[in-house]
Amino acid sequence: MFIKKTGDGKPVFEEQEIPQDMKEQAESYRKELVEAVAEFDDEILMKYLDGETLTNQEIANCLKQGIKESKIVPILCGSATMNLGIEPLLDFMGEYLPSPSEMPPVAAKNVKTSSEELIENSIDSPFSAFVFKTVADPYVGNLTYFRVYPGKLPEDSNIYNSSKSVDNKVGKIYKMQGKNQRSIPEVCAGDIAAVAKLKNTITGDTLCDKDNPVLFKKIEYPEPIMLLAISPKTKGDEDKLSTALSKIIDEDPTVKVYRDEDTGETILAGMGESHLEVIIDTMESKFGVEVEKSTPKVGYKETIRKNVKVEGKYKKQSGGRGQYGHCWLELEPKGRGEGFEFVDKIVGGVIPRQYRPAVEKG
Repeated sequence: MFIKKTGDGKPVFEEQEIPQDMKEQAESYRKELVEAVAEFDDEILMKYLDGETLTNQEIANCLKQGIKESKIVPILCGSATMNLGIEPLLDFMGEYLPSPSEMPPVAAKNVKTSSEELIENSIDSPFSAFVFKTVADPYVGNLTYFRVYPGKLPEDSNIYNSSKSVDNKVGKIYKMQGKNQRSIPEVCAGDIAAVAKLKNTITGDTLCDKDNPVLFKKIEYPEPIMLLAISPKTKGDEDKLSTALSKIIDEDPTVKVYRDEDTGETILAGMGESHLEVIIDTMESKFGVEVEKSTPKVGYKETIRKNVKVEGKYKKQSGGRGQYGHCWLELEPKGRGEGFEFVDKIVGGVIPRQYRPAVEKG
């Protein structure tokens, strides 16, 4: 694929022959591809092993089968910002990726029977869909992106969130094209669409027909690996910061926010430095909250390192009835992360019960 810039800076693509100095390498890669895809059809494999040349159609059919069985993962190169390789990507998706009707049934839990069942990707089956993304839109509120598995959903209808046991009313249904929203009358099996203002619905929830409730398996997200302490630049922005973080967490389940009880800092946790930078930029550009960033403080703690047994005595005599107390206190370390444990071994009430909480508090 050859790229040249026109006068207005837009790239123009021209398909050309592979350069002579790259033909040997391209032929080597093509041979590896043919060997890999031929394994998905016994007749094609025997033909290949007999030394016969496979046609492009035979190679394409085997490639489709491997992708359908999730045994081949195609990788295509390109750049969205330069509009480089986007058309070949779309052509590849249309040509080689399986349609929803060709995909095997999807496993889901039947809410009524608590048993697992297989759901066909059929337009004639009861509606069910999986929420894979949530976006806080400043104009229409929360936008819920979902993928329909079986059935169809027309606009102005009722759906059931089986993950939260909540009924919802669907108004307009949108087909998303970049930042643009195009209203459509209905969605069917295999479609991806978005609806606005669903109650108590977040990423990972299942939407379905209330008479046929099912639950799809939630996506398991990795735990955050990088921490950042944040605080609002303006003292009056604490509430705005809290609202922004809450909406960002709804949009991105890999984000965690918590308050460190030892240091009093608000900790923002994400998947890396770039991820945290995107979150900070989103808070400033989308929610109008500027924050101060710093490395989280470490709350140092002290503990004992060996078993200790100490004796305490109390004597007081100032006329009349005297006072006397005698007790033993044993301290011993626990394993790292096991926390604190208070064991009361007093018997017979020799130390009144009302004094024991003070001993536990130290």
